[in-house]
Amino acid sequence: MNKKLPENLLRWTARTLGAVMVGLTIWIAVGEGTPNPLALPWVIRIGLLSFAFILIGIVLAWRWEFLGGLVSICAWGIFAVVGNINWHRAHFIILLALPGLLFLCAALVRRSRR
Repeated sequence: MNKKLPENLLRWTARTLGAVMVGLTIWIAVGEGTPNPLALPWVIRIGLLSFAFILIGIVLAWRWEFLGGLVSICAWGIFAVVGNINWHRAHFIILLALPGLLFLCAALVRRSRR
């Protein structure tokens, strides 16, 4: 069995999910337009900023898996704490954490192999 198979499976699953999520977000932002953050309450501003950092972390993780995964998960934690989230209906919010977790796992598997 290929020793890199678990690492590659984690990495490419994270990249695929992350690309779909970033692409969907850009598609929605272009179609709907981005809101003026200065006209929004501070809680919403923090939520939008942390959402942006989730996506930035996913993009960073294509080159630096551990750093990007860490940025994405930390931003997701802020997003989850600040937002008033109904966890029973928050499937997309929960899915936002998945690419970051998979990137972190891939980085840790790679480091444990050394």
